[in-house]
Amino acid sequence: MAARGPGTGAGRRAWARLRRTQLGLPLVIIGIGIVTGLIEPRFWSFDNLFNLSRQLAPLMILVSGQIFAVLSGGLDLSVASVLALAGVVGVLVIPDVG
Repeated sequence: MAARGPGTGAGRRAWARLRRTQLGLPLVIIGIGIVTGLIEPRFWSFDNLFNLSRQLAPLMILVSGQIFAVLSGGLDLSVASVLALAGVVGVLVIPDVG
């Protein structure tokens, strides 16, 4: 009886499942970036990438904190409500602060 290795049916199915779940979203994001760059050549300019990174910085800070909750086995859904509350508080405080 032959041993089951990566070349067998079970190994191929496991690899296909892993590819489908792990590589699908990054490939879609890369595809969208390529298509957008082809449609609008200024998309990959330094100014646009700097602007994107500046706008995404608060979200990336929240995501980096959320990663720990997800990796530890818990799922903390309160992040969205705290972010919304912080936005409302910021809008209310800005007129008083200047």
